[in-house]
Amino acid sequence: MAYLAGIPGFPRENTDYTGPEFPSEMMVFANMADMLDRFLSEYKKAGIPPIGLKAVVTPHNIFWSAVDLYEELFKEHQAFQKK
Repeated sequence: MAYLAGIPGFPRENTDYTGPEFPSEMMVFANMADMLDRFLSEYKKAGIPPIGLKAVVTPHNIFWSAVDLYEELFKEHQAFQKK
């Protein structure tokens, strides 16, 4: 994930994902701390269909694979939907 976000020091991994397609989209933000709220507000104003799974790259998740991140976001999203 860090390599795709352009974070220095994280080389490209030469592995291919061979698992199933993710059932839904996820949106991952990096290096947008000052712009994130504005981006999300403009995204909503534009009437673009919402994406339920969103994350910011953090020191906690920077080493996660896309699969790990998706699974965590999906669990969190399900928990919020139940409330």
